[in-house]
Amino acid sequence: MAFSASCSFRAATRHPTAQSCKARQKRIALALNAIKEFARGGYLQRLLLSCTQALVTQMAQTAVCNRHHSIAQQFCRWLLLSLDRLQTTELNMMQDLIANTQKRSLYLAE
Repeated sequence: MAFSASCSFRAATRHPTAQSCKARQKRIALALNAIKEFARGGYLQRLLLSCTQALVTQMAQTAVCNRHHSIAQQFCRWLLLSLDRLQTTELNMMQDLIANTQKRSLYLAE
């Protein structure tokens, strides 16, 4: 009983415990190792640069799509991109989400 009171007191006062400090040190060490690996120019660097290039390309394609395609075509593209990111073949969304997406598309098209 005293141990749980001690833990809750530490959490309430935001004092780090030895375990949380060790976990933080491990996260920092992992981040530093990742930075060193990236600087070496190895596999991690190629992978991260490839992902960055894919993201920038997708953003550029979306900008062109928003400028040149109809609202219906933009909505279809949005649905397909949403399906690509999911593990299932079903999309569960509310009408207000679709309406907000359409409003944003209309604003960008103007």
